[in-house]
Amino acid sequence: MTAPSTSLLPAKVLRARPAAGRNCTRRLRTALRHRLVSLPLWWGLLAGGPAAHAEGVFDAVAPSVALIKTPRGTGTGFLYVDQGETYLVTNEHITRSGFPVTAQLLNGQQLALQALEVADNLDLVRFKIGNTHLPALTAVRAGYSIEDEVLVFGNSGGQGVATLLRGKILGIGPDRVEVSAEFIQGNSGSPIVLRDGRVLAVATYVIRSDDPRDWVGRGTRFNQARRFGLRPDAAKWVTLKAADYSAQAEALEDIQTFCEDLSGLAHVSHGGPAALLAMRAYTYEGNVKRYRRWTGLCRLLATEHEALKRWAEAAAAYQAPRAPARRPNAAYANAAADRATTSFMAESKAKNAQQEVETSLKTLQVSACKWVDDTKWLTTSFATEAAFWRKVIAASAKTEKK
Repeated sequence: MTAPSTSLLPAKVLRARPAAGRNCTRRLRTALRHRLVSLPLWWGLLAGGPAAHAEGVFDAVAPSVALIKTPRGTGTGFLYVDQGETYLVTNEHITRSGFPVTAQLLNGQQLALQALEVADNLDLVRFKIGNTHLPALTAVRAGYSIEDEVLVFGNSGGQGVATLLRGKILGIGPDRVEVSAEFIQGNSGSPIVLRDGRVLAVATYVIRSDDPRDWVGRGTRFNQARRFGLRPDAAKWVTLKAADYSAQAEALEDIQTFCEDLSGLAHVSHGGPAALLAMRAYTYEGNVKRYRRWTGLCRLLATEHEALKRWAEAAAAYQAPRAPARRPNAAYANAAADRATTSFMAESKAKNAQQEVETSLKTLQVSACKWVDDTKWLTTSFATEAAFWRKVIAASAKTEKK
């Protein structure tokens, strides 16, 4: 259990008898020597008061916080010690934005990122840091509970400044925690720390239920935004080459783009020929730059869109013949025969176009799923994500066929 909220001293110090004072001092000296905690944190804790406490924790944690940039986004990371090694820890969805990844401490120092490790089961990555003299944080594995205070430090909104967000622990799981600190975009990868400056989790994701049918959750906090952090001590780390990681990360990004485009195409097709004819052309040349590695997915979609367009044109041209409300004669009979022939040809063309759409759709589904199935995914998280998108491909294809 943690210390009572009326005190700001760590639990071990509170429980120590006066005779053990020298042991506490020795532990403090050891921590300072290994740069696991800085003196301002202990000074802030001893000084008392919420404001002094928060400032003390910030002064201790700030030297370990890094602002991360990728070619397509920003985020947060922090220096962290695990089994004597110093790492920069952040979320995998940040590095998913592409390489090179750069990390800069708040004092302006650029970090030299070395070996890459990816969590096999969580949205976390870490880079080994060669400079062991940098201040680094440590993880807490026990001794916390619901309603304990937490602080989140990070690059809120991606504006290049470190901010402080206060909150409490709302939920605890084997590999994650839920907190009330209102972190936003840019805070991904931020350390969620306890009152003593130890890392509890990494700020990772926010969910919200907007289902109008959920009358049970309506009016409760579970129907509002909920924020979660992943625990780095629960990660199973896998060392990967940067090139191998980038290849699979980009493939997963391409699959997501493909599924989004496919779902949009299926949605438009529900509107019938008129909606398809009004839709902007989906061409390979116009969309291939949105794909980073699996450009063949873009070509499959372009082929399917062309088939749908031809079907829409044929279906719009087809009109069933109607008999006029007047007495038939020879001229009328000939005209009616011509209309019937024209209508028959238009109907045949529409049916052929429909068959072409179905063939193209089948090719699209089989080819996309084969790419997913033939890839040897390097982590459990990658394989799970790929399996999810595979289901989306199958569901979207069935929806469009209907």
